[in-house]
Amino acid sequence: MWGNVRVQTLLLAAVFAFVAGIAAFSSLNAQGARSVKVSIGGREVTLVLDPDQCQLDRNNPSDRRVYDLVERGLVGQNELLLAAADCDQIPPWRSGSRPTLDDFTQVQVGLQYRTHDLTGRETESVKEICAALNKGGEALVTGPMNAVRERFNKTSDSVKLNESQFVGVVREDPEACYASILQRVRTDQGKDKIILCVYAHVVVRGRLLYMYRYTEGDNFASMVRITDLLRKSVQANLDANQ
Repeated sequence: MWGNVRVQTLLLAAVFAFVAGIAAFSSLNAQGARSVKVSIGGREVTLVLDPDQCQLDRNNPSDRRVYDLVERGLVGQNELLLAAADCDQIPPWRSGSRPTLDDFTQVQVGLQYRTHDLTGRETESVKEICAALNKGGEALVTGPMNAVRERFNKTSDSVKLNESQFVGVVREDPEACYASILQRVRTDQGKDKIILCVYAHVVVRGRLLYMYRYTEGDNFASMVRITDLLRKSVQANLDANQ
């Protein structure tokens, strides 16, 4: 059932890296709503923003460019449900004084799973997805922390410019399966940087969601930090939909 999940996530996780090169000009309301209600296959789901993140506004011309860019990369595969970025980074990024957004999030749903009800199979589905990711990635990195660190360091050293590499499954909880991808990009300012992505597969109100958390970073400590933030986000979303 989940045999192609690794290929999809590799393609989709890389999309937002291109957003870093956009410079825009407008104002930000950082005191907006901290949750968003979306309809997924006829089922209402509440998505919770992380405390440090502010939602990008589709009605804002600058933010709309971000949505357009991401959604062009997802067409026919996934639906973008939520896009947000670090609240402190957005104003200087929009004014042009900050060249990139380095910390941002996405929530997506696969089009083929929009109406697929996993109620009662939440834990089983997570286990199946982790097994599929490990099999497809040919790299079982869950387990002892030093094994995860070794795999991450090897990947960060070998990833080339404009290339994405799958680190592997970095954590498995009953609620969610967590994996990581690294991508090396070059900004408009000519600087090479590594985009670190940790993403979770989690079943919320019977719907399978892909929750992505991105940051700039090529060190293992950054991966651990982002994974911890994503785990808190997963729990906040599950709590909001009880």
